[in-house]
Amino acid sequence: MPDNFLKEDFLKSRIDALVFAAAAACVNRQDEVLKGIVAAFKNGASLQGIYEAILQTYLFAGFPAALEGFATFEKFLKAADISFKSGNYEDIDVDVFKKRGEILCAEIYTSAYDKMRARAEKLSPELNEWMIVEGYGKTLSRGVLKTVERELIIVGMLAVLGWEKQLFSHIRGAINVGASVEDCENVLKIVSPLSSESKSELAGKVLKTVSESFKKV
Repeated sequence: MPDNFLKEDFLKSRIDALVFAAAAACVNRQDEVLKGIVAAFKNGASLQGIYEAILQTYLFAGFPAALEGFATFEKFLKAADISFKSGNYEDIDVDVFKKRGEILCAEIYTSAYDKMRARAEKLSPELNEWMIVEGYGKTLSRGVLKTVERELIIVGMLAVLGWEKQLFSHIRGAINVGASVEDCENVLKIVSPLSSESKSELAGKVLKTVSESFKKV
């Protein structure tokens, strides 16, 4: 490993670095993905945790983002002379994925769950099913990372991608599973260098709307 490989004092914590790496992967900023991976490793993230953060990018930015992110992860492993193979592989079991996906999705959406599912069913029955089985059941229920950590990573990804409605839902979801408004605000600050000014402003407005909605409850 090069002497200066782990001297990148870029991010303050393990989760900050994972948020940054995943968001960078979503917008194909591979040099920044590498910075996030190095910082995550330096701050105590397990290799499996880094792997999980990159893996879930495919749900929000597609297979190209995940594959390129893993190529950068491989670059890191090679430079660090580390051998790694995911130890979290699961055989496909649709029934299991569906059951645990429904549980996790309800935990994240709480009182909005039934309305969200009905809306998704109306838009596309197939997508409604895949969202639960593929998204919440197969991917976001994999463990290793805590649910709140996965949600904060999702907030970062959606912010740089500019998906307003989904960002609203997942900021709300992050708070529902234990994050604070300040945690979400920190995520938006972390990913702002990866985003346009307009998307950063939009993300700030969404956070404010969510925060105000919780104050009214």
